[in-house]
Amino acid sequence: MNNPPLPTGCIDIKEAAELLGVSVIALYKSLREKGWIHVGTKNKDKKHNTPKQWAITSGFLSTQERGYPAPFNKNSFVLYRVTVITERGLKELSKMNTANPIPVIKPLTLENAIKAQAQKGAEQSRNEEREKLLAEFNLPIYPAKAS
Repeated sequence: MNNPPLPTGCIDIKEAAELLGVSVIALYKSLREKGWIHVGTKNKDKKHNTPKQWAITSGFLSTQERGYPAPFNKNSFVLYRVTVITERGLKELSKMNTANPIPVIKPLTLENAIKAQAQKGAEQSRNEEREKLLAEFNLPIYPAKAS
């Protein structure tokens, strides 16, 4: 089963942690301390690290159902839920973390995807041109500092 794309304007916990400049564990800990997600025992409680109802209805967090084939029975799937942060939740978290403000996420549209691909291609061609010039003039990629 392929995991479905995230809802528009949402980001998973790992990406949010990277944007905030903290570890995933630190972000989960912070969300628990602020009362956004349930506190439980990882292997015993199914609500562990899932959003509380008020955080979902206020638009800060959401969940997404994902799955994978069961290891010993290929005809069935193991389903689980992951917590995702909405754009509104990111704005609220960035207010709490003023050291690393979070950029606004643009919804993924065909136009935005084409622009992103073009930017990636332009960056790749610049890198290729740089490598050709360095090779042509037999220059090291990172010249040693003069002392």
